[in-house]
Formats: sequence, C-alpha cells, structure tokens
Amino acid sequence: MASVPPDRHLTGAFGRRDTLISGNLLAVGSMVLWAAGFPAAELLLDVWHPITLMALRTGMALAVLLPLWLMIDGLRTVRAANWRAGFWIRFFGFGAGVNLLLFAQWYTDPLTVALIATTTPVTATLIELLNRQRKLSPRFVVGLIASVLGGAVAVGGN
Repeated sequence: MASVPPDRHLTGAFGRRDTLISGNLLAVGSMVLWAAGFPAAELLLDVWHPITLMALRTGMALAVLLPLWLMIDGLRTVRAANWRAGFWIRFFGFGAGVNLLLFAQWYTDPLTVALIATTTPVTATLIELLNRQRKLSPRFVVGLIASVLGGAVAVGGN
C-alpha cells in the first residue's frame, strides 16, 4: 500500500485540519483510559485468564480506534497506512509489552505494574530512535525524564 506523503494532510469527517488542542485532548483521554485499565484488569483477572483478557482488550481497542481513526482522518488515510509495519509495531513494540504487563499484574498487583508502566515513554522513544523517526533534543529528554518521574511519584504516593 502506498503511504501518504508527510507534507500532505488529508482531512477527515470533521473537514478541518487536526489542531494541537485536539491532539492533546486525545492524548489525555488515552492516558486516562490507560490508567483506568490497571484497576479494571485487577478485577477481570479474578475471573478471566490473562490470554482471554488480552484478546478481549485487543478486539475492543480495534472496535473503538478504527472508527475513530476513520472519522478523524478519513478512508484514504486509513487505506494508505502501512498496515504491515503497524502490525509488527503492535505485536512487538506495544503488544508484547502490554501483554507481559498483564501477566505481571496476574502474579503481583496493579501498583507494581503501574510503576513498571512508567517506563513506557522510554521504550517508545527507543523504538522511534531505532527507526530513525526521532532526534533527541534537550527539551524532549527533559520531558521524558519528567514523564517517568511523574509516574513514579504518582505511584509512590499510594
């Protein structure tokens, strides 16, 4: 499939360009949902095996995110996406880590797993660096450190 050139922006159902605010609101919303997943997983792991829960979470994510992506960016962008690369990033980059966190929570507790999850920004940055998609700037490194420290402080406060 052909990829969309980075300098070309396709508008979706809203008929406008993405803005900094809408991107940040989506990021905040995803972080809230991510954080809510730890206590929810704790309850669900009492009745379901982690593999069953992994399949359910992946299916739910697809059912929510694919229509949202279609609404925001439109069918052309979704069809032009590099699905093969997306699969491998999901499987190895995020899927394996998230699924291992679920097993860790099955054996320990949500607090321990939340502390481990604070390293996620570091992992994401390493993936971007290996794919040559990011250059580290001093401001980005400070933000990365603040992200990890903020997560550690939030978890340590409980």
